[in-house]
Amino acid sequence: MKEKIVSVIICFVLFIAIVTLFNIVQYNNVQNNNSNSKLVIFGDNIDKKYIPILEEDNIYISFDTLSSFIDEDIYFDEKTQKVIITSKDYVYKFDLKNRQATRNFEEYDIGTCAKYINDEVYINISLLKDIYNIKTEYNEELNTISIDRKDLNDINLNYNGVKLYSDIDTSSKVLETLNKDNTVFVYEDSLNHNRWYKVKSDSGKIGYVDKSSVTLLDDTLDNNQEEQENEKLIMFWQYGSSLETLGDKIEGVNVVMPTWYSISDANGNVEDEYSKDYYERAKSYGYEIWPIITNGFDKEDFDKKEVTSQIMNDEQKRETLIKNIVKVIKDNKLDGINIDFEGMKEEDKYMYTQFLRELYPMVREIGAKLSVDIYFTNYIDRQGVGKACDYVMLMGYDQRGNWSDEAGSISEIDWVEENVNSLIEDSNIPSSKIILGVPFYTRLWEIDASGEISTTVCSMQGSQEFIQEHGLEIQVDEQSGQHYVELSEDDKTYKLWIEDAYSISKRADTVLNYNLAGITAWQKGFETSDIWQVLYEKLK
Repeated sequence: MKEKIVSVIICFVLFIAIVTLFNIVQYNNVQNNNSNSKLVIFGDNIDKKYIPILEEDNIYISFDTLSSFIDEDIYFDEKTQKVIITSKDYVYKFDLKNRQATRNFEEYDIGTCAKYINDEVYINISLLKDIYNIKTEYNEELNTISIDRKDLNDINLNYNGVKLYSDIDTSSKVLETLNKDNTVFVYEDSLNHNRWYKVKSDSGKIGYVDKSSVTLLDDTLDNNQEEQENEKLIMFWQYGSSLETLGDKIEGVNVVMPTWYSISDANGNVEDEYSKDYYERAKSYGYEIWPIITNGFDKEDFDKKEVTSQIMNDEQKRETLIKNIVKVIKDNKLDGINIDFEGMKEEDKYMYTQFLRELYPMVREIGAKLSVDIYFTNYIDRQGVGKACDYVMLMGYDQRGNWSDEAGSISEIDWVEENVNSLIEDSNIPSSKIILGVPFYTRLWEIDASGEISTTVCSMQGSQEFIQEHGLEIQVDEQSGQHYVELSEDDKTYKLWIEDAYSISKRADTVLNYNLAGITAWQKGFETSDIWQVLYEKLK
């Protein structure tokens, strides 16, 4: 009896060993066959180390391949083991540990979405087709896996005998001769070339054809057309919710941004100072309301830097903060939200961008606008921020302040325009996304006999009162693009670069010259009444 049992056990063990060996061989065959395949992404041959893995009739593409060739913004959270993909409309999270997925923070069943293969993160490419608007094809004859955009495909040739060249030169090798019944896929990166389109033929060969041989539909060129000029936005930030400061309706103003919200702790909770009276008054004027949310930089005894850092570096805390922001927008029927996070750690630069990438689609989903305040500092990734919002608010002031060792303008016009130009040229932010932030204040500089400098903030009205009180003669300072006065009294020298209708008119010219989206000002209540007419006449 014992011998019979032992025989059964031995047979079972042998069976398991054979099955296991068979699977290993099969897997290795798939790997070996796969390793001989070619990978082409958007018409470019890709190094073999990026070849996808074929497993159980699925194609899995590595995280490194995606980040290198398809989506430079894809993010892998080591702590939670989640792959996070963001677009304008969706936040996708693929959980490797629990094999779950969420879209805009709602769970949905998609089977095995992502997993580790050979200690690398791989994602099922079938899940990515709609996310990235791509298609995959396997050409058995060429043993090639191709990944292409769904746009610009299946376009017929205009005539017979079209030569498909290997390079943008008629002396290069002819890969194929195409006729009118052939179709080609046109690669977007060649649309701006003067003579050639880079295409893939219906047989899978990639090369170049003369532009005259292909006619693109109008909708394929939409992304390359100049954006139509829209009405310029006129906006203002307001500290608090004073109805007196809000004042009467101002002709031409579109949006108001009161300081209503701030982060209250490192868990992502939000402090709310919403004012129903202010909301109703502003709405009665026809204004949109995009309140400010800060990271508590203006609070006393609040460690904004550490609190912000903890939230930015924790996937769950980021999600909590995003959900809380969305909640206040929905509960208070807001038209938008304005993010003003300051004084952050430089090492959190890209995590702040990741936070905005995850926030943007959630704000869009409820029909609101997302704007982000930026200035030139090392802890802000300007290019990344520009892609992750509807508008960037360039705070075009504080060129100098109480930290400065010289007196001068807080917003020289050339300095402002250099920053605007840098956002457009260096950070690749479309001018249609940029709103210029201007000051409704300036600084009065006091220099004593020893050369020591001190300074105080001075509103537009305060500047006029200072000038009138001392009977000062106004000069034009060409360098700053502002009016200027100077006073010597009691062994002290006072210098004032003035913000007034003259300087605001020049700032409005900057908006027009660079075709920016509009203008906003810090802060409501510091201006003189004539400013609004200047902005209306210039921008409306």
